[in-house]
Amino acid sequence: MANVVHQKQVASPTRLIEQGPLVDVSFTPHPADIALLANEGTAWEPIAHRMMVDTGAEITIVEDAVPKFLNLQPIRFQAIAGVTGDLDCPVYRLEIIIRSNDPGDDRGIAGQIEFSADVIAVPPVAEVARPHVGLLGRDFLQFVRFEYDGPSGTYRLIDERPQRLDRT
Repeated sequence: MANVVHQKQVASPTRLIEQGPLVDVSFTPHPADIALLANEGTAWEPIAHRMMVDTGAEITIVEDAVPKFLNLQPIRFQAIAGVTGDLDCPVYRLEIIIRSNDPGDDRGIAGQIEFSADVIAVPPVAEVARPHVGLLGRDFLQFVRFEYDGPSGTYRLIDERPQRLDRT
């Protein structure tokens, strides 16, 4: 099976320093929950936004607006410590989809990296304007190869596995 590759050229290496490597993603409910939501009559639409790859983050987090937009309910709460202090945050089951944009994709249609996981939702920090709604942490990065080329201002995410990324 061919690799799934997502790569991006940032405007300049300086922008890469200022904003970090930003990935265009789509959020949906966890695949195991889609049928359940349909049976309950809960409507949802995928949401597209950006996330930042953060090798220093142990876990993947999103702003709480993402699961709220998808009409999801938390499955539990988890204490976390971060730059905003200690918080007791809701945890949601989500799927994060990153589409391949590799011009060398030989399958005719672009593949995608799918990451289904329990994701912690945090409140946005009002005084900080960010170009992303969350962090892709090491719980995601353990499944892909991440190449960061600072001088050229590029990064690549490469999924070499044929199966879905599901750690729940």
